[in-house]
Amino acid sequence: MGKDMIIKILQDQLEASNATILRLNITIQNMQSSFDATVVDLKATIASLEALLQERDASLTKAQNQVRGLSKLTEKKCERQKPQPPAPKTEEESQAEQERKGQSGKPAATTGPGATCTSRWRPSSMTSIPPGWRAERLSAPGRSSVTG
Repeated sequence: MGKDMIIKILQDQLEASNATILRLNITIQNMQSSFDATVVDLKATIASLEALLQERDASLTKAQNQVRGLSKLTEKKCERQKPQPPAPKTEEESQAEQERKGQSGKPAATTGPGATCTSRWRPSSMTSIPPGWRAERLSAPGRSSVTG
């Protein structure tokens, strides 16, 4: 192998190395522009998040001030509001309420605490004592017995 052939091989390697370096430089430039775009996007995102955080802090401070003001108002007896009595019902409202109560769909209770008494025992309803009943059964303890 001669001197010219070694020079030729070295020149080919040098050209191949220069081509590789050129491709790598292009790749680096593409990556750099991509990174720059990503950094700009991230800065915009950070700025919007900071703005939202400041708005949230402002609204939180406002809410805390409102709560503080309300608590001061409720502490003062002169600032407390007295409960308002309910407004009197109009005739139409009272009639509608009575109709709703009357049409509940349930039959009236016949036993229990809410039962209504439909008939009462009256002494006049018992006209005579059945045969076979003794007078002792009819008298209460401590009373004199009735004979008859």
